[in-house]
Amino acid sequence: MLKQKKIWFILLLLILSIGAGTSFFIGKKAPSASHQQSIPVKKIHPSTPKKAIQKHKALSEKKVDSSHWQSFEGDTEFPILMYHSISVGNSLRIPESQFAHQMQWLQKNGYYTLTPAEAITVFKTHKKPANKIVWITFDDGYKDNYEKAYPALKKYHKKATINYITNHFGHKNKLTMPQMNEMRQSGLVTIESHTVHHKELNQMTDAQQTAEFVDSKKWLNDKFHQQTSIICYPVGRFNDQTPKLAQAAGYKLGLTTLPGLANENQGLFTLHRVRISPDLSDTSYQYLLDHGM
Repeated sequence: MLKQKKIWFILLLLILSIGAGTSFFIGKKAPSASHQQSIPVKKIHPSTPKKAIQKHKALSEKKVDSSHWQSFEGDTEFPILMYHSISVGNSLRIPESQFAHQMQWLQKNGYYTLTPAEAITVFKTHKKPANKIVWITFDDGYKDNYEKAYPALKKYHKKATINYITNHFGHKNKLTMPQMNEMRQSGLVTIESHTVHHKELNQMTDAQQTAEFVDSKKWLNDKFHQQTSIICYPVGRFNDQTPKLAQAAGYKLGLTTLPGLANENQGLFTLHRVRISPDLSDTSYQYLLDHGM
């Protein structure tokens, strides 16, 4: 009998041990659904380059709201200023101090500077964003446009267009990609086409001209995620076919070096520009903006 009691006592201890273990595991429940959702999840943010591309794309494709612009009578006409290098040495180079002074002069005298999209809109709608408008352009894409012109554009909040020779990318005196991206991201500078090789178009066949237009446009579109709309003819040279070929390539306006104010009667693909030379007085500068030459 004593032996049987001992056996029952051992069995009872085993049963109690098993029960305690089961209670322990049951009590240690798995996290609830609400608890699982509260665990912080690391978010994956887009990389900086992607953000930059999206911002650049937004700037280049920004729609122009002309609903508040003023209508005007007569022909569409305004000055398109032609700059090249901001330096010294010849009649195409403007010293940095003189360029900065001219931007200050435009600011003081109430001039509104146009983007390419705004210039196109002025021609299409016969409306303008201000009484005094001007379009500032730079040809070739010199590095000093960033180093010496861009600071003045920022200081006086003036917009400008740089017509870039795409085959010159990588040349030591030409704009780099970071420089162009910084200027574009500011919303003040647009990069447009000055062809691939900067050769005189009037010496080319139709096929050669088309290649210059299409290839440079594709390069700019791919690099900046934009729809390039302006073609600036090298040395201002063109022939009868050039405007037709430029339009067929998808451009909206074509710029020459013919002197004078840009006027719709010239044709939208043979627009005149105002050449800016060094050492202009304020009076001479104003005369050029008013009369073109």
